[in-house]
Amino acid sequence: MRPEDKEDDYIEDKENEEIEDALAKRNLFGWIDQIENPQLHKAVSNLSTEKKTLLTLRYQYQKTQQEVSRIMHIGQQAVSKSERGILKEIKKFFK
Repeated sequence: MRPEDKEDDYIEDKENEEIEDALAKRNLFGWIDQIENPQLHKAVSNLSTEKKTLLTLRYQYQKTQQEVSRIMHIGQQAVSKSERGILKEIKKFFK
């Protein structure tokens, strides 16, 4: 392992710790109240906390599925499957 790889891992671990702290300490879902489209707001508001957390990490914090999997302690494939399901669930509100 190259020294710069260790530094990159340290930075990533530090960022993940900060996100985990944010999850524990404050309202991570404040962005939902800023959604102007009433249908989208209702769809996202009705999601479970786990689903809102996944959306927040992916789209608010722009984390990759792999990073989300490490933060949420689930597999990357589970993140991918959940994300697809969440987006389908949200789309139902627009039909």
